[in-house]
Amino acid sequence: MPSSNSIFISYRRSDSNDVTGRIYDRLQQHFGPDVVFKDVQSIPYGDDFRTHLVQTVSQCRVVVAVLGPTWITTLQERLAREDQQDWVRAEIETALNREIGIPVIPLLVGGAGMPSREDLPEGLQSLVDRNAAQARPDPDFHVDLDRLIKRLEEIVGTPEPGTQTHGASDLSAPVTNSATSLEPSKQSSQSQSIGSITISGSSNSFNAIQSTGDVTVTQTQAQNPVSDPGLQRVLEMLKELKQAIAAAGAIDDTEKEMVAIPIKKLESELQKPQPDRKVLDRAIATITKVLDGVSPLIELVTKVAALLANI
Repeated sequence: MPSSNSIFISYRRSDSNDVTGRIYDRLQQHFGPDVVFKDVQSIPYGDDFRTHLVQTVSQCRVVVAVLGPTWITTLQERLAREDQQDWVRAEIETALNREIGIPVIPLLVGGAGMPSREDLPEGLQSLVDRNAAQARPDPDFHVDLDRLIKRLEEIVGTPEPGTQTHGASDLSAPVTNSATSLEPSKQSSQSQSIGSITISGSSNSFNAIQSTGDVTVTQTQAQNPVSDPGLQRVLEMLKELKQAIAAAGAIDDTEKEMVAIPIKKLESELQKPQPDRKVLDRAIATITKVLDGVSPLIELVTKVAALLANI
């Protein structure tokens, strides 16, 4: 049976974000959600993401390195900028280290080919010796993933019955953490009467009123907007913070990805009737740690924290 974090997915969000979301969904449906590690989604809040990434790579059983059409271009750009850390490079170099000896499976997507040895730094050059898999667009996607899963089972083992998840949606793009999370939540209630029997329930969708014979289905829709002015101000500040992070040149793409997770957690927790103060504090601490040293962004975080203290 595969152990926790046995499969590590390495990818560049700017290069293969959408298809990697599909790959991750398919693998966790087959192996179980605890077996597959995908960067920020699997890092506990408050942990140092740099240390956690390297430790997780060192402890996994196999690394799936997703290579898209701009993977090598981004690598070379970061090699030219010595002051910019490339965590994707660090992940794969850690796995390729002879002392660790973790299998690395290059997974080609978006029509990408394997890079040449000359295009890679010394620590990555052995990547070209690995036999690559591919994940082509539909209708070949699931056929290719079946082959990949078969190979992964040879390395990490076959999941036990009951650990697999079924019926999850096959997403072509990941869930965004954009301002849509600030929209008021909508719920609908529904009741159905048959004689003296009434059946009621709720749903996130809204259907037209239906009537068939003696059976009548009625449905009403209610909105629960954020009414607390202080809470609304926090959500507005979080939106402003996300926009500032997206435009910031002082932090790289990996750090932007890392900080997006606790911000999303904050937004989600603040939508609850009684937000958990510990969750809010941990999220703020994580955001502050990632953005440490970037004064304009830290100022915004400080303002958010001050507003949260008054909620």
